[in-house]
Amino acid sequence: SKSFKKTNNSFLWTKHNDGLITLSADYAPASIPPNTQVERIFNDVYGATLGMSAIATFDKFLSGVQMWAQVTADKQVVAYFRNGTPNTVTIPSGLIKVKVI
Repeated sequence: SKSFKKTNNSFLWTKHNDGLITLSADYAPASIPPNTQVERIFNDVYGATLGMSAIATFDKFLSGVQMWAQVTADKQVVAYFRNGTPNTVTIPSGLIKVKVI
């Protein structure tokens, strides 16, 4: 595996020999109003190409907020947090992990 620390985007990027790419970053989604979404964009993800699949996790309870990730362009991955509840949801700071396969 190769591992690079991206200090300008503050995330850890690892490309494994089997082609799997893993990303991790501290993130503070804060308060998300009803029926809105926030996102964390990962740029310069070498090896990620449009059409690849992405799986996202967060290490804090999401209180009904949905989370997913997708490769939106070559070398770009976006993790989304969507609040479909009728109330504003506040999520504490935590760690996002995304796998690109």
